Amino acid sequence: MEDLELIGLIPAAGKGERLGFPFPKELYPVIENNHYKPVSHYILENMTSAGVKHITIVINDTKHQLIKYFGNGSRFNCDISYVVQELRVDDPKTTKTPGLAEAMDTPLCIVMGSEEKGISPSLMELIDNEIRIPLFGQIDSLNVSVAAALIIYEAVKQRIKSPDQK
Repeated sequence: MEDLELIGLIPAAGKGERLGFPFPKELYPVIENNHYKPVSHYILENMTSAGVKHITIVINDTKHQLIKYFGNGSRFNCDISYVVQELRVDDPKTTKTPGLAEAMDTPLCIVMGSEEKGISPSLMELIDNEIRIPLFGQIDSLNVSVAAALIIYEAVKQRIKSPDQK
């Protein structure tokens, strides 16, 4: 069986305004053994230790500090590319994500509702398929970034074909 290239995806386009940090929340410091690393550095390390050699980070236009920290990925022994989530011209408070489909190299649009308000009824009318993630135990909801990661993982997994499939 041919080795498949794994591509990691780190969604980091949220503004993080509720936290009030003067820096992107992905650079929140985690101190271990008197050594500082941003929380996203640990995520990247976990991906690379699992064999992921290319990582795409979805950012917004204010995340220049993430680009400065991670660069092209060479110091982490991986390749990093960035996809900028653009603000919509008609409503600057919301975003569109054309880059996610490009990052996955296939036509796709995944719409995630906000944790408080969900998806507006007018947007729901445009959606072809609704996906619900089954929850078990005492969990009654997932953080939207966790839910997005699960959906994107499954979408990528379903698009990867083994060499005997055509």
